[in-house]
Amino acid sequence: MPASRTEKIERIQAEIKQLENQKKKLMQQEKEQERKIRTRRLIERGAILESLLDRADVLTNEDVKAVLTAALASGPAIDVLLPILKRQNAAAPTKAITAQGAKPEAPPLRKRNAEAAKAPEATQNKGA
Repeated sequence: MPASRTEKIERIQAEIKQLENQKKKLMQQEKEQERKIRTRRLIERGAILESLLDRADVLTNEDVKAVLTAALASGPAIDVLLPILKRQNAAAPTKAITAQGAKPEAPPLRKRNAEAAKAPEATQNKGA
């Protein structure tokens, strides 16, 4: 005997609810995996930083930020980093790049490079 329309609707709604729950579970698993990947990356990069900074254990977060800001604004750092960012922009989808905070059309160091170029002008004007 065929099921009534009401029974079919209820069965389909139950299936929809199951599928929505499966989707929600998969999305949670994906977010957890992304967090694990990010955590691992942060730990690895922190270890690299500490291996390169003498006495990193006594530096504050602000000290480390100041060192990195100065180092990354230098010409040699920009010369190394810009080609890498350009290569990454060409190889990676936009989502992956913007997730790291850089826009494909404007790598983060271009702004710093422009600011660094303006800095000597500002100091020359103050002395005049």
